[in-house]
Amino acid sequence: MGRLTARLIAGFRAWERPAQIAFIIAVVLLLVALVVLRAGPPELRQPALIGFFGLFFGAQIIFMWANRTMVTPYTQAQRRYLAEDFDSARAILEKLHQSGKADVSSLTLLANTYRQLGMLDQSEEVVKRALEIRSFDHFPLYGFGRTLLVKGEYAEASARFQEALEAGAPPIVEFDLGEALFRQGA
Repeated sequence: MGRLTARLIAGFRAWERPAQIAFIIAVVLLLVALVVLRAGPPELRQPALIGFFGLFFGAQIIFMWANRTMVTPYTQAQRRYLAEDFDSARAILEKLHQSGKADVSSLTLLANTYRQLGMLDQSEEVVKRALEIRSFDHFPLYGFGRTLLVKGEYAEASARFQEALEAGAPPIVEFDLGEALFRQGA
C-alpha cells in the first residue's frame, strides 16, 4: 500500500496548481459534509448528503482532469513525432524497445522516426522486425515502403505500397505508390 500512496503523492505534485487547490478544497469540504452527516442537526443531514455526493463527483472530475496527461509511452512518442521532435520520440521508443515491451505499432513508429532522422538502415531493420510480428499489417508495410522510397529502391517501395493498400491502408497511400512508380519509370 505504501508504494501506491507514494505514486499518488508524486502524481499529485505533478498536477497543475489550480487542480491541486481545487482537489484540496473538495476533500476538505467532503470532510465537512461527512461531519455534518454524522453529527449535525437532522435538518442539515439531507443537504449535507446531497453536497457530499456532489463533492465526491466533483473530486473525481478534478482527479481525472489533473491526470489527463497520463498516457502510454507510445502515445508520448507519437505526440513528439507529430511535433517533429524526432530525437525525443526516438529516445522514448528505443527505451520501450529495449525493455521488450515494443509492439508492431511502436516498432513501426520507431522505424519512421529513424527514417525522419536519416537513419535509413536502422529504419529498415526495425520495420522488418515489426513485419516479422505481423506480416500483413498496413502500418509497417507503408512505413517500409516509405523507407525504401527514400533509399531510392523504387520497385521494392512500390511493391510494399501495393501490399499496404491490399492490407487496408487508406487510399492516400496511392500517392506514394504513384511517386514510386513514377521514379522507377513505370
